[in-house]
Amino acid sequence: RTAIDAILPKPAVEVRVVVPYDRGDLVAAVHESGLLQEVTHEESGTRIHAHVGARLAAELAPFAV
Repeated sequence: RTAIDAILPKPAVEVRVVVPYDRGDLVAAVHESGLLQEVTHEESGTRIHAHVGARLAAELAPFAV
């Protein structure tokens, strides 16, 4: 498993965002295709630090902190 993980491409864009709770679709997308570093829940939404692909990073851009 370690060898496979080492050769798989890693998502390139680092994001730090607070995604509103009504955008669970974006949170799910990060869980599916991103490499999560940290996830916490706040009053205003889900705070995420992750590496994601360029397309998902663009969708998350409005929520950058």
